[in-house]
Amino acid sequence: MRKLVFLSSFFAGLAIVTSLWLASCKGEVGPAGATGPAGPAGPAGAAGATGPAGASGASGVSSVIQYSFTARTWAATVGAQQTFSFTGVSDQVAAASTFACYIAVPSSNTAINSINWFQVPGVIRINDGSNNFDYGDYNTWLNTANGRSPVLAVRRESVGTSGALTAAVRIIMVPANDLRNGGRKAAVDFKDYNAVKAFYHLPD
Repeated sequence: MRKLVFLSSFFAGLAIVTSLWLASCKGEVGPAGATGPAGPAGPAGAAGATGPAGASGASGVSSVIQYSFTARTWAATVGAQQTFSFTGVSDQVAAASTFACYIAVPSSNTAINSINWFQVPGVIRINDGSNNFDYGDYNTWLNTANGRSPVLAVRRESVGTSGALTAAVRIIMVPANDLRNGGRKAAVDFKDYNAVKAFYHLPD
């Protein structure tokens, strides 16, 4: 019996000594291992709420210019001509622009009291039974190589039956950049002065 107690005490003491020895023999911490591969991406989060609308920007300024000229007279002669100059416009800008020229002819019917706008090149003629006139055919051309401001000439090509023509003129210059931006020229009928005026927000 005494032998058994002795053996138990011996083995218990041996276990304690072994544990202490193992603890004292612990080595240094090894280097960190390589970073593992990234895990798969998580699912996309829900869309956030729509933010408030931004403030409206300032209105743009049209690059289209309208020139208004007081009444000029074309004699009842083929070749009668009037010229119109554009101060402050370079030859290069004029050469790359489109010009629409309109001649204002008052109604011959005093009861109507209206203005008829005719685009030239073209014929200035109305024969509807109550408002009749015929001022013939007109042509235009642009001169950008005169050493001064660009000039648009309006020449009478036929006389018609109504004699000399005295009329105010409006000329609209549409620069090339406006023609390229979305094809604006194609969006309006340039034969109709009032439609052009409304499209480009031009003054009366």
